[in-house]
Amino acid sequence: MTDSRAAHAHPPAHSVDIQGVSQHFMQGDTRIDVLKNIDLKVRYGEVVAILGPSGSGKSTLLNILGLLSTPASGSYLLDGTDTATFNAAQRAEARLDSIGFVFQAFHLIEHKNVYRNVELPLIYRGVPKAERAQRVADTLALLGLSHRTDAPITTLSGGEKQRVAIARALIGEPALLLCDEPTGSLDEELTREVIDLLRECTGEQQSTIVITHDPLVAEHCDRVLRMHEGQLIEQKAPRQEETTARASLNQPSFTEEQASKPQSSGRAPWALASLKEAWDATVHRVRRNIFTMLGVVLGIASLVLTVGLTATISGQLADSFDIFRAKHLTISSTRTEAMSRTELLSLAASENYRRVSQLNGVTGTALVDQLYESTDIQRGPDNFGERGANVTAAVLAATPSIFSVQGHELVWGRTFDEGHMERNDKVVVLSESVMRQLALPYSPGVTVYIHDEPYTVIGVVRENPSLTLSYGSVYLPLGAKPGADVEEAQPAAGGGAVAAQTGKRSTQIVVSTVAGAANQIAEEAPYALSPERPALYSVSVPPEPKTLREAVDQQQRTMLLAMSVITLVIGAMGIMNTFLVAVMERRREVGLRLAIGMRPSGILLQFSAEALLTGILGAVAGIVLAVNGISIVSLLNRWTPIISADTILLGLGAGALVGVLAGLYPAAKASRIDPAQTLAAG
Repeated sequence: MTDSRAAHAHPPAHSVDIQGVSQHFMQGDTRIDVLKNIDLKVRYGEVVAILGPSGSGKSTLLNILGLLSTPASGSYLLDGTDTATFNAAQRAEARLDSIGFVFQAFHLIEHKNVYRNVELPLIYRGVPKAERAQRVADTLALLGLSHRTDAPITTLSGGEKQRVAIARALIGEPALLLCDEPTGSLDEELTREVIDLLRECTGEQQSTIVITHDPLVAEHCDRVLRMHEGQLIEQKAPRQEETTARASLNQPSFTEEQASKPQSSGRAPWALASLKEAWDATVHRVRRNIFTMLGVVLGIASLVLTVGLTATISGQLADSFDIFRAKHLTISSTRTEAMSRTELLSLAASENYRRVSQLNGVTGTALVDQLYESTDIQRGPDNFGERGANVTAAVLAATPSIFSVQGHELVWGRTFDEGHMERNDKVVVLSESVMRQLALPYSPGVTVYIHDEPYTVIGVVRENPSLTLSYGSVYLPLGAKPGADVEEAQPAAGGGAVAAQTGKRSTQIVVSTVAGAANQIAEEAPYALSPERPALYSVSVPPEPKTLREAVDQQQRTMLLAMSVITLVIGAMGIMNTFLVAVMERRREVGLRLAIGMRPSGILLQFSAEALLTGILGAVAGIVLAVNGISIVSLLNRWTPIISADTILLGLGAGALVGVLAGLYPAAKASRIDPAQTLAAG
């Protein structure tokens, strides 16, 4: 509110001019008239006392005079300005510019010292810091509190607290000073002291209204009015001579006063003031908010720890996983019928097959005829037990290079060679797991039966666990086809040896490569085998371990992030509940801030900012905890910790978001507090 007196060529005669003001409340269907057609005019320089018992309407009238509530009817001119059309923001600005409150309960903010309590209205006005310091110093000197400037509120006596409350009310040089039982909690000596101060501080451009039940206070006022059943009755004529004498003292003139008073001029300092007050409240309540922030701390720590450790582990294991990169691929023919022995041997000796082995990055090739995916392998009768004991295994006919291509380790004996393949010798190389299951000794002359055909075991190899094709397999020289006669005679039989056979027969070329070359070779191999018709062959490449690792990392990250989110939600609920409790505890503080001129939107902003700052502080603590955790884990494993700026920003952003979302409802609730009720309760 711009100063109304500055808008007039001549200042108005009265600071307060109310006519026909009435107020009522409804109790169910019953109407209760609290104020009945009140008329009141208060001149500048006048000190007016309003006496009356509880329930007479004094507090209701005070709330209307202080623009804390609106009348049901009637008009109210404050400092020459009609208040009837004021919205909430204008009423707050009018309280800030033209009204000062002094309460019986003092309503001082305990986490602030004397200086900071007194300067609060000037902060809301946007007065520069240097000017605030000078005006606070002058006001405290006037009230004899210069020696208590930095004193905590909790160390003050009752009389000193009341002086601080008066100083805060006077600091803005209001046109109207409203005092609600200002001496109710003081003894007689202090009562006289306080009322004398109020009289001395009421200048020629100010008025003071004192709501009291104390006749001693009334005796020192210029005029005494009595409230009775909602009506205002003048009890005592004005002490005109004292009023006039006091007005003749060295009080500042109207012009001088306006020159010293800050003008709002459309400025909106309340937003910045709310943010400053939010920071101040958060800093001074940090110990109390530790448990409030704990949920945020743990949630952010979990979040940052998850992201940071994942990045660290990925970075450290990336090189290690290179040794497990895909080094094998399988080339399969798309033809559906089985290849004959002649065709297999011809393919193994062909130029096209040789071209595949000469591709850049190829370290070896092997032609494999998968005879049976699963069939019975029977132990020979000889001296090792009766025939019939068996295991189920895959049967592969392959070129001798199969063992080097698949990286098998020879455990016993030897592998077959080109001679065995050309002669179609009945020899077999067993994988170690098959040999173990058959309980055969590692001795020459051991025989096994495959589809009733005997094969001499010449060697045993240990499987490569990274290749599923090699595990639990039986290897024959390429071209061998045990049970072929039985299959031709009984292609559809359901019993005997053929019944043990399962799976589709297929021919494949197994290719070993250098690490990382498998995908490139997979593109080139079909053209090497069949330049005219590459579609005759399909290539299968195992997924890169890196891809698998990333998939596993993603699953772990998702799980841990979900846990982090749950923790953050719990933290947000903790902040919300704590701030709801804080709003109830700080109702009087909120009411005071509203009374001295803070807008409801400013209260909303302040409490939202406090929740935001709580979330950010919790995030900072969580990030510090997580960084230390990542460092400790890295140190124990001799890793290099990887903590990116994005991870830190993610933690801060999550903390801020949690704080804002958790604080919105409590902040909205605080902004809707009725200052008239909360201050009256105090």
